[in-house]
Amino acid sequence: MNEKIQAFLTVIAKQKRYSEHTVEAYRRDIEEFQAYLETEAIGDFDEVDYTMLRGFLSELYDRALEPSTIARKLSSLRSFYDYLLEEKLINDNPFLLIHAPKQKRQNPDFLYEDEVELLLDHIDTHTDLGIRNKAMLELMYASGLRASEVVELRLANLDLNACLVHVLGKGKKERLVPFHPYCQQWLMSYVTEARENIMLANGENHDVVFVNQRGKPLTTRGLRDILDRTSLKAGLGRHIHPHALRHTFASTLLDHGADIRFVQEMLGHASLSTTQIYTHISMEKLKQTYLQTHPLAKTEKEEE
Repeated sequence: MNEKIQAFLTVIAKQKRYSEHTVEAYRRDIEEFQAYLETEAIGDFDEVDYTMLRGFLSELYDRALEPSTIARKLSSLRSFYDYLLEEKLINDNPFLLIHAPKQKRQNPDFLYEDEVELLLDHIDTHTDLGIRNKAMLELMYASGLRASEVVELRLANLDLNACLVHVLGKGKKERLVPFHPYCQQWLMSYVTEARENIMLANGENHDVVFVNQRGKPLTTRGLRDILDRTSLKAGLGRHIHPHALRHTFASTLLDHGADIRFVQEMLGHASLSTTQIYTHISMEKLKQTYLQTHPLAKTEKEEE
């Protein structure tokens, strides 16, 4: 079983170019499942059936894991079994019969970091359009762009060498926003290869960065549809609006210690008070984490 796990991890690391952090998360999830199979005297992955998966799912629930955590684990294993099926190492994927738990979180304004990873890792990058989706959503999470700003980007707005995007925001206000090297890799792949293929196949010639399958400029509605399909495939259990990635970008920076005025500049907010809403979101996340992890807080909650 270890050889199959390692082969899969190599594929997602080298072919799909998942980040080191994501590959390690997959490893933990699959090895945890492998350990469960060993306790049930299951010798290989092809011996797994629906009943066994129900037992594994029950064990996850017994550990009182968050629904998003369970959803991520199931998603990792579903992807692993897709690989095994594609390599003809198994006859079917029993994880297709298992549905992710419904999410308890009701706030649609942002995603937790594990949810973002789940979302971005469920983009099929084997096609030109898949590479487009990956580059686009990675850029949105990396730079906090509005949906309108994304679809209006021109090739001249991207400085791929310096990892900067020139944005024309609300009120024609201009700003320069950085993006990280991992996002740079996907943008390079899209702009220099995938986009060229799409444009040539459709006889199009314009400078809009993100295009649809016919080579025409992508619309905000098209962007929403892409994000919707991706979130459903990732098993997030709810529709994700493009603005949620912008909110997530801001709250993530604040969670990790960024100065609020830096975040204001990145988002292109004219007023600091507009940016301060994200400090509220971050505080709510902090309070929720506290109540879930502090032993006395948990005890008080149980007594109620």
